[in-house]
Amino acid sequence: MAKWHWRFVDRQGYWLSKGQAQKMYCKGFDGLHSQSAQAVADSFYDSLQSWRKKRENGDYEGLRPPYKQKRYFKVQWKSGAIKLRDDGVLRLSNGRGNNPVLIDWPSEKEPKRVEIGWDGDQYELRCQYNVEEDGEPKGTKSLF
Repeated sequence: MAKWHWRFVDRQGYWLSKGQAQKMYCKGFDGLHSQSAQAVADSFYDSLQSWRKKRENGDYEGLRPPYKQKRYFKVQWKSGAIKLRDDGVLRLSNGRGNNPVLIDWPSEKEPKRVEIGWDGDQYELRCQYNVEEDGEPKGTKSLF
């Protein structure tokens, strides 16, 4: 995403918004589900926005906007691309016409978000689930 963004800036002379970049680069990206490609764009533009805010506050000494391609970057799947099959295999879609990622799943709960990332030594799978609330808060303080 960084390479495409800065190439566009060099050639066209202005910065794309996050939505414009997602329309140009994320739709029909080979090998990734469109939501996974959008998550990569979200991450890049969030870090770009963070740099802009620090620059506006004068708190950016030595900081540069994100400009390098990351060697290892996490890939995310949102709930629309995740399916837990009856045989206990988690299926992560990679878009139409591409083979999905299949993972033997030890739990009966289907995650709502999954990401695969590099931890420095190996790839690791990170998942998020919906959690049921207890109902009553544990604290005694009230805002009102």
